[in-house]
Amino acid sequence: MTAGGLLAGDFSALPDLIRAHAAERPDHPALVEGDETLTYGALAALMDRIACALQRDGVDIGEATAICARTSIPYGAAFLGILAAGAAVALLAPSSTPASLMMMLKDSGAKVSLLDRETADILKGTGYEEAVKRVALDDSDVATHFSGWLGPEGSGPSEVAIAPDQPFNIIYSSGTTGAPKGIVQPHRMRWGTCKGFHTGAR
Repeated sequence: MTAGGLLAGDFSALPDLIRAHAAERPDHPALVEGDETLTYGALAALMDRIACALQRDGVDIGEATAICARTSIPYGAAFLGILAAGAAVALLAPSSTPASLMMMLKDSGAKVSLLDRETADILKGTGYEEAVKRVALDDSDVATHFSGWLGPEGSGPSEVAIAPDQPFNIIYSSGTTGAPKGIVQPHRMRWGTCKGFHTGAR
């Protein structure tokens, strides 16, 4: 189905929308960071290689995968790859204290965490290294290199059926007690946001 057709429907998963854009306009820019650009075709391929790697590492449908890093093209692709694997994105703010980051990581139940050198430096001595499988989005030597961790070129995940009420992401709010609390947001909510942007752009 076309991207427009998906957006006109009641619900679809965001990875399917990315794949539809890749099929229709593969050379159109999808992500831009400074002078670097990733096209929809390249983004869809990278997204699926990430999803393949997560499934290979035992991440199941509905489970969380953590991201704690600066915003970048690999970060954006990883976010989508987690969704394509049928998992939920646990968003951990790098500005959090080491103790808070460890608490959020444990609370999310993530088996895999995607980070960068800055985050790894913050977490030294907390036991983070032993808590989960770590992948360095910036290919730094603080964890398994992202480029080597990816699924093989041309690979994709096993097909997953994503339901509207399935977890899309987990965000953490300090609430009134100061202790971060996980707020689970479903695919249905985020799909509504996509449709809203599409309607507003017309």
